[in-house]
Amino acid sequence: MQSKYLVYPIGRFQPPAQINEQDISSFIERIKMLGIKLISVLNQHPNMDWTQSYRPGSWTYVQLVHHLSDSHMNAFIRFKWTLTEDNPLIKAYDENAWAQLPDAHGPMEDAVHLLNALHHKWSILMEGMTREQWNRTYVHPEGLQTRSLALTSALYAWHGDHHLAQMEQGIKLIDEQ
Repeated sequence: MQSKYLVYPIGRFQPPAQINEQDISSFIERIKMLGIKLISVLNQHPNMDWTQSYRPGSWTYVQLVHHLSDSHMNAFIRFKWTLTEDNPLIKAYDENAWAQLPDAHGPMEDAVHLLNALHHKWSILMEGMTREQWNRTYVHPEGLQTRSLALTSALYAWHGDHHLAQMEQGIKLIDEQ
């Protein structure tokens, strides 16, 4: 089914049963490389109308890129809270409401620059963490789920890959028309 493929072109997030140091290094690298990969996709399609939706009923490409920077800023702050507080209850946010705010319709380049700077800073933080710090946890208010920072790094590595794949699939379908 094509629409399902567009929603999850790389599949839904599958939490790893166990996460080792090699996994964490891979997650950090994927997070670090997202901005570079995003710039590559944007540069390969200079005439693309980024204000269109990447699939029917979805956000626009511009909103999607702004969502990445918004979401990953939240993740970075969650890391900071978790490293400095004991099992904090973090704040959730309404990503669809945020996607309707004026900045989510602003220049996509702003979101890309922010994402690159954020990922650079976040990578420095993650690369300096100890195994004990990776095991620290926070509580997500949706379902009161307890998550480790190791699992969160896996989630956000997937999250970036997921949205990049959505963009690439949407572009491919437009190119085929």
